[in-house]
Amino acid sequence: MKSDTKQDMKSTDYRRKLRERLQSLPQVGAPDEAWRRYPVEALNSLLGLVEAERDDEKSTAPRRLADYRFTHTGDGTLHQVEADSAQEDPIVGRSLEYWRQREQERQDRRLSRANDVEENRLSAVNLAYSPSIYLYGLKSPRGTKGERLRGNLELQLDPETGEDPQSALSLPLLLLEVAEDTRADVSLRMRGLEGLFHKNGGAVLQVVFLVHRRAELLWTFEHVGGADEGDSAPLAVFEKGYLAEESRVHFGTEMRNGGAKILDSRFALQGERARAEHYSLFEPMEDGFIGQKVVFEQYSPHTKTEVESRSVLDGRVRSLFVGTLKIPGGARGSEGHETHRTLMLGPEARVESLPELEIVENDVSCSHASGVSEPSAEDLFYLESRGISFEEARELLAGAFREEIRGKMPRHREEEK
Repeated sequence: MKSDTKQDMKSTDYRRKLRERLQSLPQVGAPDEAWRRYPVEALNSLLGLVEAERDDEKSTAPRRLADYRFTHTGDGTLHQVEADSAQEDPIVGRSLEYWRQREQERQDRRLSRANDVEENRLSAVNLAYSPSIYLYGLKSPRGTKGERLRGNLELQLDPETGEDPQSALSLPLLLLEVAEDTRADVSLRMRGLEGLFHKNGGAVLQVVFLVHRRAELLWTFEHVGGADEGDSAPLAVFEKGYLAEESRVHFGTEMRNGGAKILDSRFALQGERARAEHYSLFEPMEDGFIGQKVVFEQYSPHTKTEVESRSVLDGRVRSLFVGTLKIPGGARGSEGHETHRTLMLGPEARVESLPELEIVENDVSCSHASGVSEPSAEDLFYLESRGISFEEARELLAGAFREEIRGKMPRHREEEK
């Protein structure tokens, strides 16, 4: 989201500019290391829903939009506004302006390279065309410093908006803002698409995290479905996060789906001593694909990032991990570590793992690692010798592999207390 010099610009004018700008953005794919590996048929399906011919001139516009809605329980306040009037809304407009300011600061300092395309026609389509913007705000009341607010969000998609639900595109857009000195524990559950979109529909979800000074956010995102439930529609999830000084985010993501799914996350640690932990577990089903692109940019001194991602692969599924830690000059005393591990349960499964470091500052501690393994013959033999079948033994070992990363996710840590 680029900043605009005219503060009093109306939402309709701003949206019009975004839509015009969308046409000049690069197509999704090469040379981006993650998106060029996203299945071509799924990518064409999403882009086909986004792009249309109007008045004999090519314009970027969704053919048919599907309704969506976020619901919540627990603490926090959920605001919904029409996107065309969001700029004028006193609550949502203020958050949008804060987002623009933080993004402009990031653009002024970011490290860029040719094969890291951070904005494309999919990543920008929500803000340009989503019919609604949701803001979920969390702010601790006075006198309750230290108490943790809790919220549970659910995303519901409704493709029946159009005449042909099989070609509907859903564009959910959520801003999540955690106020200064607020501690929050929030989960978002996105149910399997359950046949609602079939093969010609899909969804592009965007979540923006605005974490203020000394705030703490524990975030859990779960999307679990399967090809047997009709969850074969393509899905792209974009996350953007902005961390102020002494703030902390602790993320846990689990996706177990059919079809082609991808999670594209970019977080900017813009305040001194900001800290981020990001743990994820991916398990594509049937002939599915789940990809992850995660970028952490550490702009201030003494920031810290910990990234760990795991994949469990069986059958003819495919998985992708592209992880990048960026530390420009001036972020002295910072730490960054990323790890990707894959458990292969079948000979036809495929994985690509590309951990990367882009370091300019000298006074840092950074590492990256990647590993691929199978259930060991010794462990399988040990379990089988005690009367456990081969399939059960294999699942026991896979379960232990899953639980090790789940134990680092926010909700699982809370349950242990």
